[in-house]
Amino acid sequence: MEGRGWLMILTGRRKFFIFLLLLVLCCTAVFLWRDEKPHGKIAKGDVITFGMYEQDGNTANGAEPVEWLVLDRIGDEALLLSASCIEAMPYNDTPFAPVTWETSALRKWLNVDFLQSAFSGEERSRIRLTRNQTEPQAVVGTSGGNETDDYVFLLDATDISIYMSDSERRQYPGKAQATEQAALHGAKTDKLHLAEWWLRSPGVYEFTAQFVNFSGEPHVSGANADMVYAVRPALWIDIGNH
Repeated sequence: MEGRGWLMILTGRRKFFIFLLLLVLCCTAVFLWRDEKPHGKIAKGDVITFGMYEQDGNTANGAEPVEWLVLDRIGDEALLLSASCIEAMPYNDTPFAPVTWETSALRKWLNVDFLQSAFSGEERSRIRLTRNQTEPQAVVGTSGGNETDDYVFLLDATDISIYMSDSERRQYPGKAQATEQAALHGAKTDKLHLAEWWLRSPGVYEFTAQFVNFSGEPHVSGANADMVYAVRPALWIDIGNH
């Protein structure tokens, strides 16, 4: 009887450990399932991950997944805006030099360096080439320059009037925090770590560009293009069959 008692205890412990193992496996499966729904099922207002970029300021641990807010969806294409300000740099390099979105250093960086470093070949194949028209400055008529074909771009004043037109939407998605990487590179932030970020629209002078301030509102007069503000890339991606 004593031996059978020990056998029953061991059998009970074995069942308990099997139960714990199954519980861990179930929890892991649930976590993986809810991590992110397929891109083909995303809707306006969702947040998804797409691409990798250094964000925590620690290059030793590699790049981090980039989170994007789905600003719009039309058919099998979605307009994405980075959820955070992921970088900081001037709109253009030369002080007081006339500049448009077409000729800006920031446009070149987004469509060459960022495009190549942040996305895999498969991801780049899903990014749509977008024809952008940048309207003149609304008050004094500073030229927005020629139309451009961009894989990655900045929002403009027209986009802000569509997607961030009221106080609620200026709170979110108008306001955005800077990543550690952006802060290290000079992004202007407030006590909540919110940043001011570039738009591609011209300011009142041809050497200026507009930006979104800490309150999530566009600063239509703009800032000198050689100043450092945060960057929130935008792009259209194909979400069909994904």
